[in-house]
Amino acid sequence: MLGVATLGFYIDSSFQYLMFDHAFFLLLITAVLNIGVDALSRRFRPREVPLDDPCSR
Repeated sequence: MLGVATLGFYIDSSFQYLMFDHAFFLLLITAVLNIGVDALSRRFRPREVPLDDPCSR
């Protein structure tokens, strides 16, 4: 489910033991990590110059 193997294991085991509050917290941490990495990659990604598309005229 997740790219971080140990985090996915802990989330899965939390669902198995019906510890939904713990699983929700771990899913929230995962979402924050994903949003943070995406924001950093957008920040450092070079901006492309849009090409003049002749079809859009």
